Amino acid sequence: MKLLFLRKILLFSIPIFFLTIAIIVTDPFDYLNYKVKINIDRIHTVRRLNVADWAISEVSKIKINTKKQITTASIGDSRGRLLLSDGFEKGWKGRITGGNKKHYDLSFGGAQLNESISLLTQELKYLDSLDEIIITLPIDRILTYNKFSDRVKNSQFNSPFPILNYLLNYKQLKYLFYTNIGEGKSLKKLSEQEKVKNQFLDHYKISVTKFDKNLLDIKQSMSALIKNYNIIIIIPPYELFFYNELIDNHKKKYNYFLNKLNNSFKNDSIKIINFQDFEEDFNFIDPVHGFLKIHEIYNFIKNKVK
Repeated sequence: MKLLFLRKILLFSIPIFFLTIAIIVTDPFDYLNYKVKINIDRIHTVRRLNVADWAISEVSKIKINTKKQITTASIGDSRGRLLLSDGFEKGWKGRITGGNKKHYDLSFGGAQLNESISLLTQELKYLDSLDEIIITLPIDRILTYNKFSDRVKNSQFNSPFPILNYLLNYKQLKYLFYTNIGEGKSLKKLSEQEKVKNQFLDHYKISVTKFDKNLLDIKQSMSALIKNYNIIIIIPPYELFFYNELIDNHKKKYNYFLNKLNNSFKNDSIKIINFQDFEEDFNFIDPVHGFLKIHEIYNFIKNKVK
């Protein structure tokens, strides 16, 4: 009887053992510090398929002492990451920017605003010197606010036992069988340009009533941040041809959204910069993702809010 029991335990343990070894040597989210991991391009094959997990894995690598010196943090989606830290290619090291290395970029591709706030909230316990927060807040992120579940809160790295959960999560191995173009590579085909454009134009079909409710919820979710920190909101630009098409199709609604956003924060000493006014300062890789020609984005922002 004992031998039979031990045999069952052994048969059950063997797959778990090999799964754990497979995750240690592949380390899909580059979460472990082991040197035994194989050399694969994780940043392009895994990151885009679970951007929240990847972002949490990256910020976990930054030393707490470094975080304690941070004076400015930023949150947002891929547009924020491209604007504020020149993209994702430098990995976690690219999240600490600025001449004095005191700007902390917490943006990640595809982030909804509720997810951005969740990630910032998790990090606040380390940010003793923080006094300013830059929020990349495109109109379309207001239109889709709380539409999706919060992947930061639901991340495997936010479980009670993150390393154990990571080592036993067989589903993540499937990511290694995918290859993906990275953000930052030109979308040359018209069909791809059209796909991005149509996706963002579709957001503007939302009702004004729904937008008003979303904006109210956003302001409530930001209430603690507004009370305790200086806030700068930046509205990233669309490429001019896309912006013109947006105005042609949704001018009245777009202007309403923009004015409502400005008026909602008018009494909160929050600075709002609409980068559409400076569209000529950007190089675009698609209708919504732009790089500044001026790489010192923080100085650029400061000059625009004087």
